[in-house]
Amino acid sequence: MPSGTITAGMLTRELARDRRVRVVERRLIKKILEEKKLAMAGITSGIAPLPVTYQG
Repeated sequence: MPSGTITAGMLTRELARDRRVRVVERRLIKKILEEKKLAMAGITSGIAPLPVTYQG
C-alpha cells in the first residue's frame, strides 16, 4: 500500500475521532449534491429533501 494512502487513512481516522469535525464520505457528498441539483431544477417534488448543513 502506498505511503500516501496510509497517511490519508491515518488522517481520516484522527479527524473522525474529533467531535468538532464531521467526516463524510465523498460518495455521500456526491449523492447529496445530485439530489440538490435535481430539486433546484424542479425535477423532484422536494417533499423529503436531504438535510444539508454547513458547520463553519
